[in-house]
Amino acid sequence: MLVGARFAQGAGAALLVPASFALLRAAYPDGALRARAVGVWGLVSAVAFGAGPAVGGLLVAGLGWRWVFWVNLPVAALAALLTYRYVGPAAEGRRPEGRSARRGDPAGQLLGVLGLVALVGGVNEAGARGWGSPWVAAAFVVGAAALAGFARVELRLERRSRRDPDGRVPLLPPALLRDGRLAAVDAVGLLLSLGYYGMLYVLTLHFQQERHYGSWATGLALLPSVGMGLLAAPLSSRLAARRGPYPTMAGALLLGSAGFLGWLAVGPHTPYPVLLFALTATGLATPLTVVAATVAVLEAAPAGVAGTASAVFNVARQAGSSLGVALFGTLTGTLGPVRGLHAAALVAAAAFLGAAALAGRASRRSGRA
Repeated sequence: MLVGARFAQGAGAALLVPASFALLRAAYPDGALRARAVGVWGLVSAVAFGAGPAVGGLLVAGLGWRWVFWVNLPVAALAALLTYRYVGPAAEGRRPEGRSARRGDPAGQLLGVLGLVALVGGVNEAGARGWGSPWVAAAFVVGAAALAGFARVELRLERRSRRDPDGRVPLLPPALLRDGRLAAVDAVGLLLSLGYYGMLYVLTLHFQQERHYGSWATGLALLPSVGMGLLAAPLSSRLAARRGPYPTMAGALLLGSAGFLGWLAVGPHTPYPVLLFALTATGLATPLTVVAATVAVLEAAPAGVAGTASAVFNVARQAGSSLGVALFGTLTGTLGPVRGLHAAALVAAAAFLGAAALAGRASRRSGRA
């Protein structure tokens, strides 16, 4: 039941986030105004993200973990009502730009899901079964084969769609990735989520299992990190509007990498104030990067496919998050809580450094364009 409920939540989010990006692109064609709108969007997300651990911890400690699900129902109902009242009438009678009646890509969708699930499952099981386990090796082989098949299907559908305007369209148009800027931002999204959300998972275990914090205390302990979005979202939108999204991403990612390295000096009895630099630096860097990357995606996406481009970026982030949680959980289970935390911090810092290099390269390419 729990896995099924989480599946339904993830499916809803996967439908919602790209639609919100497409609405931002359509409502704010001017780049500077769109950057500010994305900042407001990021600020609202940051409020929810920052409040989540504290509210969730309070619910778990007071009413039970099931209320973490129940509390979403009135929020979702209000969101549906507001969407129906304001977004529905505004879009009534309009045909979204770039929309067509062409058929979808079920083979690509199946192969993409199978490939990602197999890879994440293999990393996740490596901690319990060992990296040399036949089950883990089989999962990696299946994942790699499925993703290779996915790439082949998308390329074939792209070629066919040029000859047959009424045929199937690829789930992930390869032309989007041929734009080096979009490919770089997608890679940044994957590495960003791998590092930050993987570490967030490990830190939750660290506070609860090593420091013996309760659910609510853990949420409050993480608040300096997850709450930094309140400052980062409006700051990032202004920086992206003035200096461009790529330099903003690169600088934020370098700050986050330094924050992750701060965890190397942390042990189970390190005083909490010593942790604040690592918590705030990584917490500030992540929403700074997300908002700037969102601006970059909306700027680089061709007309009519902003929803598709943002969906690819969202998938990259979710894939990175899943891989990060699986990989860092495996490191902690294999190396122990302290050594595992340090190893995870090193991997997260390397992921952010790699993402910063990609953002810097995309910045130079954007300048030449």
